[in-house]
Amino acid sequence: MNENIKKNLNKVLSANKKWPIILEGVDANEFSKATVIPATLPSSQLGVINDINGLVKPGWVVAVEGNAKNKTNLLVISGIDKLEKGQQRKFRNLLDSKSLNGYQLPENLQIALTIDMGNRDKLDEEILSLTIYYKAE
Repeated sequence: MNENIKKNLNKVLSANKKWPIILEGVDANEFSKATVIPATLPSSQLGVINDINGLVKPGWVVAVEGNAKNKTNLLVISGIDKLEKGQQRKFRNLLDSKSLNGYQLPENLQIALTIDMGNRDKLDEEILSLTIYYKAE
């Protein structure tokens, strides 16, 4: 990614910390300090479960909570365009309220979803309605 695109991307991310952002043409590996999860992560590994021993959190939730004290707390969901549109909706609550099964994630969490260039039409309309869209050009 060239420096001009990186500069523009950083501006978009800085200006829109409260909104989830879809990033077209940006690879998840560009974010060295982010918590990155694949969109193909099973639904069973997305939620926080309250069982007899207390809360059971997936590793990525623990990482996000660990970054809560940092200025930047970015969660990148990589490759959502690789899922069928109906399967993409498993991220709805995460995008809408930053919560999982009623468990609230840190307020400073910023969420970005990466897709390949030219794949906007592969996204579910509901997911698009919950996000800002940025195309890296």
